Amino acid sequence: MIKKLSFTFILLTPVAAMATGVISNEYSLDSGMGYISILPPHAGGQSFDIQTYGSNGSSCTLKGNLKGRTGIVASPGDSDTECKININQTEPDTVTIEAVKTSPNHCSGWCGAGASFDGTYKASPNGCYSFQVTGSRREFLDAVKAGNDNKAYRIAETMLTHCKAQLPDSIAIHYKLKIAETSFTNHDFPSCSQLTQEILSEAKIKSAAAVPKPASSDVLSELINQARQLNEKCEKQTE
Repeated sequence: MIKKLSFTFILLTPVAAMATGVISNEYSLDSGMGYISILPPHAGGQSFDIQTYGSNGSSCTLKGNLKGRTGIVASPGDSDTECKININQTEPDTVTIEAVKTSPNHCSGWCGAGASFDGTYKASPNGCYSFQVTGSRREFLDAVKAGNDNKAYRIAETMLTHCKAQLPDSIAIHYKLKIAETSFTNHDFPSCSQLTQEILSEAKIKSAAAVPKPASSDVLSELINQARQLNEKCEKQTE
């Protein structure tokens, strides 16, 4: 029998900034596509760190300082070019970010092809900060490698329950696939079938048979292919 995980979240308390600044916290894009960390005010200013990811594996990396609600990012090279971004606190738990139009190429020089950082970011729940998501992921992979399926299941279930919006698609699918595999092992074939169908649906795949054989380097496609194969096994058991 699978036991419920007693999960202790690390409490990170947001810090209110000066009236013209932004509340210090970590805010994340939906589906784990990136985050911005805004540090507490220090010596009259605030620093921030933005890390986002494109669907093709490219990314944006920006680090700088806030002047009011304008972020100033120095050039990653030797030039004196600056990237300026607007960081607006629309709600206590929400910020919107966009490049200042006068910045060179809308700050695209800080991003790989196909990646951007503009968007709406929501405060990450306690326990779902980027370093915590990374730590849980590491524990999950270690448990899978060690054959500790119960621990892997508990981590997957907990993270999907509490932190789904902060999880990249590939990680969320891997977690759900582990839960489906456990359901199959426990002969809960209806749950296994439902979970794998959800994976395929979330991946916008109409039919399990339509999933192509993925390249070995394509982690997301490989996980989807595994979900298709498991779905077929579960469906046979429910006939």
